[in-house]
Amino acid sequence: MGFFHLYQTTSNSSSSSVVAVVYSVSIGIGIGAVGLTIFYLQKKVKDSWKYVGTVDRISIYPIKGLKGFQVGGQSPSGDPETDTACTDVMITPAGLKCGDLYDRCFVLGSNSNKRGKFEFVTMRSIPKLVLIDVTPTDESFSSVTLSAPDMDDIVVHFPKHTNEKVDLELYSSPSVGIKCEESVNRWFQSYLQREDVYLVCAMDNTKESVCTRDPSKDPKIGKYSPPDMRVIYSDSTPVMLTTTASHDDINSKLRLKNRPQMSIDSWKANLIVKTENESLAFSEDVWGQVALGDEVTLERVRPCHRCAVVKVDPKTGTHRKDEEPLRTLRTYRMIPAFNSPIFGSLLHVSTPGRVWVGMSVYAVEEKFRAMD
Repeated sequence: MGFFHLYQTTSNSSSSSVVAVVYSVSIGIGIGAVGLTIFYLQKKVKDSWKYVGTVDRISIYPIKGLKGFQVGGQSPSGDPETDTACTDVMITPAGLKCGDLYDRCFVLGSNSNKRGKFEFVTMRSIPKLVLIDVTPTDESFSSVTLSAPDMDDIVVHFPKHTNEKVDLELYSSPSVGIKCEESVNRWFQSYLQREDVYLVCAMDNTKESVCTRDPSKDPKIGKYSPPDMRVIYSDSTPVMLTTTASHDDINSKLRLKNRPQMSIDSWKANLIVKTENESLAFSEDVWGQVALGDEVTLERVRPCHRCAVVKVDPKTGTHRKDEEPLRTLRTYRMIPAFNSPIFGSLLHVSTPGRVWVGMSVYAVEEKFRAMD
């Protein structure tokens, strides 16, 4: 517009057609400049992304505190569009979703406490929960089958919308749920020999909506949560990621001590990445942003600090007496921000989309601000 104004003041005798041409040129130059700026910024952003590996495993844990199962097997043709298992695995803003099942959309708990409010239970306090196998009942992923020693299998469906509503609180963050069928609750009560436990779900059998909560309410670690992030019954973020190299690193140290190695399932990660350089353990520590293929983007919230759940022996259903892997992790995986060692990365979903095993993974390196 400045060029147009200058031309008018110095050439009053010019025809309107000439003015129009100059005006068009002016606009063209402006658009071109904006286009070049956008191209430069896009190139700068693109250039900051680094190829780091491929998705090696995808796991969903429908019931908080129990085992999960792998999903998203790679299509034999290499094209996820032709594989039902692949096309049905999504990363949503609230976490992983396969068919109708969300990650941590069920939670087991009890209200037999001083406050009389629902409190969840996990392997941390009841390690024998690890002996329960959780598998999808069929290819629709609309229910799960539970199997446990000396117990008949039982199928867990989404509860009826008329079932009792339950108010619950996870880490000072309020939420609601719907009580599951009594047959399911009796199954857990029989297995655990506790009459006070029951299962709650964040959605009913209409599947019209799923209840979420705000993890920023957590007085200890809520400060790391983005204000728009919501989870279902996960502790603090929708997605947890680690790498095969990090898993191999801790196992190599346990081998040197002649101690039993860890199962990769014990980390309860949703995404496990096989890194391009398998000698670089814990490279996920500096992945500030993660992209899965061309569509899904994730943003790191914080490292995952580990609790007693990782000490549970999946073969015996008891806590390991040698205190591993926490004992070894404490020797080299402590940071000032947390009182327990870190392993893996907790992520916020910036751009949801479909995921599958074998897809490329990219990252933008950015050190966690409380790492030192």
